Amino acid sequence: TNSENHYDKELGVPIGKDRFDIFLEIVPKLKGENYWYALADAYTNSDNLYSKRKKVKNAFRSHIPGRQALMKTKEIKFLESLPNIVTIYRGMTEMEFESGEYGISWTTKRKEAEKFAFKYSRNFDTNHLTKMVMDIRVKREDIIAVFLGRNEYEVIVDI
Repeated sequence: TNSENHYDKELGVPIGKDRFDIFLEIVPKLKGENYWYALADAYTNSDNLYSKRKKVKNAFRSHIPGRQALMKTKEIKFLESLPNIVTIYRGMTEMEFESGEYGISWTTKRKEAEKFAFKYSRNFDTNHLTKMVMDIRVKREDIIAVFLGRNEYEVIVDI
């Protein structure tokens, strides 16, 4: 029997589903800080979100109160320590660059962006496409969140 037929009794969703898919299913049950905590967990523990990029952006655009729950204390302190204007980098496909519709995941470290552009193989939907690294300057106040859990110095920006 395939794992889609087995349910996680606590969450009430099929086992083997991507965490971001589970997040999307339980959003109607989430209130306040629980929404943001669940989004941070689902986002940082998911790979290959390219096909869901619009849903990801919409999730981070939510006006649900409690957005501070997105980050841990050390992430908030890191964000506060950044200069008013921050250079951030993104490994992306040339197709993404040409479209001008960028993903929300950036980094403060150029080497991390290079890793995602040229070495990271788990972005299955874009592995066959030509990659590049782009850098931009943003205001610190426009950064939605910083995630430090995987030492990627990930910066979430909706541009």
